[in-house]
Amino acid sequence: MGLVRRARSRRVAAALVVACLSALAVPLSAQTSELPEARDADAIRAILRDQYDALLALDATRYASHLREDAVWENALGDRHVGRDSIRAFNARVAATMQGARYDEWSARVSFLDQDVAVADVVTTLRGQNIAGRRLVDRPMLNVYVLRRDTDRWRIAHTRIRDQWVVRYADEVRDSLR
Repeated sequence: MGLVRRARSRRVAAALVVACLSALAVPLSAQTSELPEARDADAIRAILRDQYDALLALDATRYASHLREDAVWENALGDRHVGRDSIRAFNARVAATMQGARYDEWSARVSFLDQDVAVADVVTTLRGQNIAGRRLVDRPMLNVYVLRRDTDRWRIAHTRIRDQWVVRYADEVRDSLR
């Protein structure tokens, strides 16, 4: 009888282990794009990537299409633009410096503050930018974005461009963007 009880105990223990592992496996497998948050993170990365591509394509209108109407855009020089139209106009001037430029090693980490607000850190390397006829040094950049979910899609509410290298050439950069 002792053998039967031990065997039954082992089967029960094994069944409990399988049940526990199965319960753990669901959240692990759900970390794919099947979760709403993961789908949203993918959508946000696509929006940000398209915005970078639009800048390289010299398309300020496409760039601005991802912004909220009341968006704020800041750079390392302290320039601040408020509103989609103001940002579009400024980036039309920036686009002229991007002819022939490219972003390499582009990645975006997305974190959610709540279901309708996300922060994205984009790390990239900008290569081939020209300002006032002078090719700028290729440089790493960390840009920070705050996005809000509108009724139909995610839009960028705040952009902070952290290009510290450009600060060294602030006067030249400002003059070329006027």
